[in-house]
Amino acid sequence: MGIKYSRRWPARWLALAAAASAVLEVHRASARRAHESMAAPAVLEALHRAAAAPEAGAEEWRRFAHALEMAGRAEHAIVAWTRAVALDPLDNASRAALATALAKAGRDEELLEMLDNWVLQDARAALRAMGRPEIARPDDARFRALLAEARSQAVD
Repeated sequence: MGIKYSRRWPARWLALAAAASAVLEVHRASARRAHESMAAPAVLEALHRAAAAPEAGAEEWRRFAHALEMAGRAEHAIVAWTRAVALDPLDNASRAALATALAKAGRDEELLEMLDNWVLQDARAALRAMGRPEIARPDDARFRALLAEARSQAVD
């Protein structure tokens, strides 16, 4: 004689999983709203003043660029990311953020030019970034050639 079990258990587990998923989605939505409220106009203005100060460094421009992205101002964020990269050319996180912003904006020519320079300076970091789905352009022959060049240089 085997162990008897209720046939209702799988249904109960599915219901429990659905409830947990719903709670998680509510939490995520709440976190998104809280995060978006951080990019309120007053905060953006304060970050802009800090970035525009003569003594401002790459960190101030990174904060400003991130806040602009959160506020949905992608074109302005690209300008801020460009400035952050110019102030700290070795900061791969800012380079990756700039590449992502350019890719999302559909500015492929600028993206490829930026990636080309990045491959020459730090092929391994550029290769990691080029593997991201939001940056990758597998249908573009120039991107594929650049990816092959990055792979070649990263091995050396």
